[in-house]
Amino acid sequence: MNKKAGTLFIVMLLTLTAFLTAAIAAESNDYTSPSQTLDHLIDKETFQIPTNSFVYAADNDILAEWHNDQNRLYTKQTKTPEIVKQAFLSTEDQQFFEHKGLDASAVLRAVLTNANAGSIEEGASTITQQLARNLFLHHGQTYERKIAEVLYAVELENEFSKAEILEMYINTIYFNRGIYGFETASQSYFSKSSSELNLGETAFLAAIPANPTYYDPVDNKENTIERQGWILQKLLDMEHISEDEYAQALDVSITVTEPQTRASVSPDYEELVKNEFRELVAEKEGYFQKAEAAAENDKEAVSEELDQRVEELIDSGIHIYTHFDSDFQDAQDKAAGSVLQDETTEAASVTIDHVNHKIIAAVGAGIIKAANSTGRFKLTGSLVPLSSRFSSMRLI
Repeated sequence: MNKKAGTLFIVMLLTLTAFLTAAIAAESNDYTSPSQTLDHLIDKETFQIPTNSFVYAADNDILAEWHNDQNRLYTKQTKTPEIVKQAFLSTEDQQFFEHKGLDASAVLRAVLTNANAGSIEEGASTITQQLARNLFLHHGQTYERKIAEVLYAVELENEFSKAEILEMYINTIYFNRGIYGFETASQSYFSKSSSELNLGETAFLAAIPANPTYYDPVDNKENTIERQGWILQKLLDMEHISEDEYAQALDVSITVTEPQTRASVSPDYEELVKNEFRELVAEKEGYFQKAEAAAENDKEAVSEELDQRVEELIDSGIHIYTHFDSDFQDAQDKAAGSVLQDETTEAASVTIDHVNHKIIAAVGAGIIKAANSTGRFKLTGSLVPLSSRFSSMRLI
């Protein structure tokens, strides 16, 4: 046995050992499991996958969409079409419901393939392993990462059901252009929900995560269509579709649109909502008191802690309903434009429904923010308790 093959054999044994010790741990109260060696890094009670938040106008139209690094519309598995699930199960992990995070036969095949090639050509990762990689690890092809991947996969299998793992996987796979999750990809590339896709479109989107750059649906559509055919063949082989469905899906004309970032209807009003939301968090979670009690040189740290908390909440998928009125906003924008001819001149105005105590339109939120600042936090904007002033939003 040459050196490379020997190394690969050892790695296989280590990987299989990790898998077997997990099985032993499930049957023995005295054994320290791989999940315990990870110090229970996965806490199901606090575990969160980022999803987009939305701000709505008074008529419930979307005013703004908020997200951080990952653009994701998290979708429960009950809302995901069955054919979407089967597209990934048939191509990525046919034994998903039988294994406990690691498919030993796939590992053996990969080891033999890699030994013959003299490099890592096949990963043999299960859907659970791929989820572990997407959530916790890098995507480099190293043996150290593969072993960590298996350990995390064991922990995921211990903490979550198969349905939950599949749900998270479909919501965390990457579709290029900052898009995460199948539903987000469907709305970004086809401008419709995944439940409205035909079979050809579903297989087309399912092709992208294998190599999001190579299968980019806009720049490399031909590559994506080639893999689409392979996915349809797998679905046919697994008897999830009929011969007629297969033939029809291959003939479907695929028309994709280049994803666009949702533009804010009113950036000034949106900024007002952001400031007010930050104040709401500060008031409800005690950051006002922390800032008052902190030494002068510690106030910035409290402000940064508040910013981090706000980002966490935005990642949790909140829905903010505002009193924004597009007709009043249009009128206010036109009025401001008619008097502000000089680009160096700045102004601000707010339209208030005094009867109902609602802010319904705003221009120049940056100036409003500076004017209202109380100085309790550096560069935070208005920190007047919400109960003492008009409100632009309601949070549910």
